[in-house]
Amino acid sequence: MTIVVTGAAGHVGTNLCLALLADGHEVRAVDLREPVRAVRHGARWVRADIRDVAAIGPALEGCEIVYHLAAVISIAGGLRGLVHSVNVDGVRILARTALERGVPRFVHCSSVHAFDLAAVVDRTVDESAPRALRPQLPAYDRSKAAGEVELRRVVDCGLDAVVVNPTGIIGPFDDTPSRMGPSCSHCGGAGCRPWCRAGSTGSTSATWCVPCARPPPEGVRGRATWCPGTA
Repeated sequence: MTIVVTGAAGHVGTNLCLALLADGHEVRAVDLREPVRAVRHGARWVRADIRDVAAIGPALEGCEIVYHLAAVISIAGGLRGLVHSVNVDGVRILARTALERGVPRFVHCSSVHAFDLAAVVDRTVDESAPRALRPQLPAYDRSKAAGEVELRRVVDCGLDAVVVNPTGIIGPFDDTPSRMGPSCSHCGGAGCRPWCRAGSTGSTSATWCVPCARPPPEGVRGRATWCPGTA
């Protein structure tokens, strides 16, 4: 099976590529940075910006699944429009391109931050929780919620897509590294105990990527699937 993974050079992308390759799939690893570890194990690097139709279109040609992981994470606001451009416009452009190219299955990796976590009181966050729509919420949170809205509009046009909402992910092959890896290492070294607000838990890269890859998610078309780990 030919599978495209966007954001393939990131922590989750690397682990997902390795899981797919281990199962014998042909993997096209899409990223602006070279996904070194994935390429070393047999993936083909496609250097492309997900917002560039001319670049991303050929990468999707003939593939059977797209795992869309590429995103801009920010705790410093909208980064002069970059967060919205990648996390909202990028989802719309990639999803429309997948529909036009006849991709049979599209899996969008959103985030726990697509939910309005501050509005969840005295219960665990799940798919029924309110979305991060309030203007006072962080730009990243609002962008992940808005990206899901854009995807559902393309689903309404015929794209077979599902959304997964992982929590904070830790695990091996965090080469860049991600924000979570160093934070957890520092916390552990300082003797701190992790604390998860709003009833969410962390996920390991293995517990998220392997089920995601084997078999392809069978969630309800156009619906979100909550992907916490175990506490």
